[in-house]
Amino acid sequence: MSLYKKIIDDTSYYEIYDKTVKYILKRMRSKSEVVNYIKKYTNDLDIIDSIINKLEKINLINDKLYCKSFINDNIFKFIWY
Repeated sequence: MSLYKKIIDDTSYYEIYDKTVKYILKRMRSKSEVVNYIKKYTNDLDIIDSIINKLEKINLINDKLYCKSFINDNIFKFIWY
């Protein structure tokens, strides 16, 4: 692989990663929501897996916390309405 191609690939990867982090920071997201979001930008499974693993490692994606939050939010909505 040429250096130019590697730079282009790396740039693309980090652009997708940056967009994904911004997407997650707006509100908590499930893993499947994040995967579907990334698929808008690439179909490369290696890139998708790499980004997902990185985000799970730093705890930006955590389905267990997402479920707890979702349940709590909906219980409070139900109580107040």
